[in-house]
Amino acid sequence: MMKEKKLSQMILKLHDRAEAAKYDGDSSPPYQEVKMLNFHDEESVVHTVLEDFYAVGALADELTHGFHMEERGYIDRTEVNSRLIAFARELERILDKWETHAVLIA
Repeated sequence: MMKEKKLSQMILKLHDRAEAAKYDGDSSPPYQEVKMLNFHDEESVVHTVLEDFYAVGALADELTHGFHMEERGYIDRTEVNSRLIAFARELERILDKWETHAVLIA
């Protein structure tokens, strides 16, 4: 139950960032927002990886849904493009985060 609540909070946070990205040129978080991980605690790393990529998966689902809605004429191309941009930015942020952590432990 606790994990589901945490995941739903993260999804809401990502959605808020996606909405802000429509009005902001750069939605990437400041370096201070990236939590440093204890790589000696494997459980912590696994949960963080799963949460990050679950969030990307949720955005991918929203993007796919957007393509279907646009195809049927329910939303316009601008909305689909904003979803695509939000997805790309979040994926880039997560990949940068893990690349940074990999460099720190190397």
